[in-house]
Amino acid sequence: MKALLAALLFLSAMAAAAKPAFGGYESQQEAADDADAMKKMDRKTLFAEWRAANGKAYASPAREAAAFAAFNAAVTSVIAHNSNPNAKFFKGLDEYADLTWEQFAATRLMKGISPAAAVARGAAAPKAAALPKPGRKLAQTPPAAWDWRALGKVPAARNQGGCGSCWAFAAVAALESKALIDGTTFSGDLSEQQMVDCVNSALGYSSGGCNGGYSSDVLNYVAKFRATTEADYRYTATMGTCQEPMTGHPAVAGSLTVAGYTTVTASKAAIQSAIYTNGPVVTYFNVISSFYGYAGGIYPAAGCPTDTINHAMLIVGYNFSAPVPYWIIRNSWGAGWGIEGGYIYVEATNNSLGACRMYTGLYAPRLTSAVSNLAAEDVPAVAVAALRCAWPAISCPK
Repeated sequence: MKALLAALLFLSAMAAAAKPAFGGYESQQEAADDADAMKKMDRKTLFAEWRAANGKAYASPAREAAAFAAFNAAVTSVIAHNSNPNAKFFKGLDEYADLTWEQFAATRLMKGISPAAAVARGAAAPKAAALPKPGRKLAQTPPAAWDWRALGKVPAARNQGGCGSCWAFAAVAALESKALIDGTTFSGDLSEQQMVDCVNSALGYSSGGCNGGYSSDVLNYVAKFRATTEADYRYTATMGTCQEPMTGHPAVAGSLTVAGYTTVTASKAAIQSAIYTNGPVVTYFNVISSFYGYAGGIYPAAGCPTDTINHAMLIVGYNFSAPVPYWIIRNSWGAGWGIEGGYIYVEATNNSLGACRMYTGLYAPRLTSAVSNLAAEDVPAVAVAALRCAWPAISCPK
């Protein structure tokens, strides 16, 4: 009887061990073992387990059939990729595995944003000329590895949903981290929707809501008009009419402002220094099909085109002591994507373009300050103008 019970427990443990993890792989062996487990499972059963793990429901049998077809193709791709002993990164089955690459790209990536335009837009906007003069920390040589998450200075990754608003998410994330580093007292959760709605042509910006935009526009906007909180301006994943928070002008309604921003030089050493001395840095990126299924390892520069950009993220750290040096990057596709709650490791190259053109559009916010939520009717027009121009290193709006 004891032998039978032991055998049953062993078989139960083996079955549990063989159950796919779907992602979050820390080694090639782990990814290969998961691929082997997927090979042995019926695809419909695997789909059912994945649906349960991700809380997926479909509006019609036709939609479910289309989702299964996309999922089935993703499984085939994951098995082939992760079974390769020479794979440098690993693929997984995250919450987007029921979408084709075309479907995913159409709703979550930016459109019509060229590298040259991103650089020109950042250079044209008012900004701080340079990072602060060296102090005790700034005079030190940056360490070989640094991660602002370890110091509690990076809020949890968020999800932009079906809207190409990564440019707003990356800039807001940079502001939130900078405020935490500066010790600025604020809600800790700023509104991305304010940026999607308000950073527009009416105020002289070139950003286009869910179609894409420029993180430098967001930083410039916040320097002029302040940023309000998520609680006051909820995210909808659509572009709407700018709702000036509270009752008045956006210049006096918000919880955070910033003393401009700095454009970081396109080099590995300059980015390393900016991250260590100032805080996380916004980066633009060319996302291709292999990227959106990332589930571990170091995403390589080889094979990733550098001719365009379609996504923005936040570099929060680096590890140059690893066999393959890499950047630690926070994405905005939710905590279930990538590794460690929404992150990706990307190879750190020594050229001027970076992996997937990521050395384009590198922006670092300057000193942040908290601003009370005041109604415009309580503040005279002269005070509004003075408040707009109170911060150094920015141009006063005309």
